[in-house]
Amino acid sequence: MKSSNINIPKVGDNDVLAEVHEASIYQVDSKINIGYFKLILA
Repeated sequence: MKSSNINIPKVGDNDVLAEVHEASIYQVDSKINIGYFKLILA
């Protein structure tokens, strides 16, 4: 998992731009994504 900066997208007439200040991920989800529980979940 890594943090990064992105360019602000262009917003059209029918779009909404939301600014996210904080976010979190459940630790088990990150371990599943890297394959830690592969043998258990297969």
